[in-house]
Amino acid sequence: MKKHAYLIMAHTQPELLKMLLKKLDDERNDIYLHIDSKAKDYPLDEVAEVLQKAKCVFTERTDVKWGSYSQIYCEMVLLKEAVKCEHAYYHLLSGMDLPIKSQDEIHAFFEKYDGLEFVDEDLPEISEAVLSRVKYNHKFYGKAGSAKDILGALSAKGQKLLGVDKTKKYGDIIFQKGRNWFSITHGLAKLVVEKESWIQEVFGHSVCGDELFLQTVARNSEFADKICNPNTMPEVPDTRYIDWERGSNNNPYIFKESDYEELMNSSALFARKFDLNIDKKIVEKL
Repeated sequence: MKKHAYLIMAHTQPELLKMLLKKLDDERNDIYLHIDSKAKDYPLDEVAEVLQKAKCVFTERTDVKWGSYSQIYCEMVLLKEAVKCEHAYYHLLSGMDLPIKSQDEIHAFFEKYDGLEFVDEDLPEISEAVLSRVKYNHKFYGKAGSAKDILGALSAKGQKLLGVDKTKKYGDIIFQKGRNWFSITHGLAKLVVEKESWIQEVFGHSVCGDELFLQTVARNSEFADKICNPNTMPEVPDTRYIDWERGSNNNPYIFKESDYEELMNSSALFARKFDLNIDKKIVEKL
């Protein structure tokens, strides 16, 4: 029996993380946890004690900053640890996600669609605005301080005027974008790990490169025809249920108790986003 690996990025609300882990606690699963280094006094022992059946591995802790390469680095830390053992699938979740199907249903789904790579993409092609995230050198992005923010903005404008385009050096590479949450096979996970140096070279000074790097690697690989998302294979249910329409400030909607039936009627396997400070009842009900 090949196990599934859950790669979880958490930075807050340990009680919500424990609820997530309880739902993943199955002998068919291995859990890999990255707890942001900024989360001081995070109760690691309490979190680990929740798991009775699944193996739990805490990875190196890093300081993850939104939009910077640190997000990619964090995902690579998780992937490198998880691929040490071969798993059927590798699922990236945040500590504010929850499964909305049972473990039996989740494992049956991936047995049915074995070999597909569940990687989100904005097809048919990304916009020029999105490509600018990687075509310019955003060295100051993610650095603290208003002066560096100003330098970053001026640098990007200057590079645009000068016609800078880092992507040209990579020839026929097709850059692709999508949400960063994925469910991928061992083959693709191993390839991503093997291409870490290339990923750092291309996306090391990008903006929100976590929405680009894995999509780009997958689209330009032998796994391209196996990529499954609502655009490439609409007949296959989407694995994630995320409501952006009701969200605000570029954040997804936070589900509430009144959304219970909606979640239960979804064909998706996982949902985000949940927040105990906004609605604890929906988490307890699921």
